[in-house]
Amino acid sequence: MQRRKEIFIILVLGIGCFIFWILSLIPKKSSSEITYEENKRSEIIINIEGEVVRPIQLTYIHPISYGILFLRIGNTLNEYSDLSGFDLEEMIDSSRTICIPSLDICNQYTPSAHISINSASVDELMMLPQIGEKRANKIIDYIKENGKITTWDIFFKIVGVPENAKVQIQQQAVL
Repeated sequence: MQRRKEIFIILVLGIGCFIFWILSLIPKKSSSEITYEENKRSEIIINIEGEVVRPIQLTYIHPISYGILFLRIGNTLNEYSDLSGFDLEEMIDSSRTICIPSLDICNQYTPSAHISINSASVDELMMLPQIGEKRANKIIDYIKENGKITTWDIFFKIVGVPENAKVQIQQQAVL
């Protein structure tokens, strides 16, 4: 009886080794090939140009917010880089070129150059501090659905900008 158990164990081990040998003959992708294929599918290429020390190209595998991106490229920005038109919470999920605008050191916002919130285009609204494309579209959609915005409280409730931007917006725009 003991002899049968030994033969059975040897037979099972032999079959296991044979299966392992057969599986080792099947070609497998190396980890570098897998990583390359994964990166190729979801690679996001971001070109930064405009008011910067030097244009750069960055590659990311996962979406990144404008806020995190600007923190990472802080040494590439210069004293004339104007980031106020970007929504720092907006996610970048596809390849694109970002042109950083220049600050207008002569203060382009004179009383006659105020932006009219209720009749402005998306591009005009994006000239306001902390108003990016996402917030500008929110404003336009609200006006289309509900009519003119009549108070600053309603406006700030729609866009949800930080406290420090509210005064600047009120200086540069009218309802």
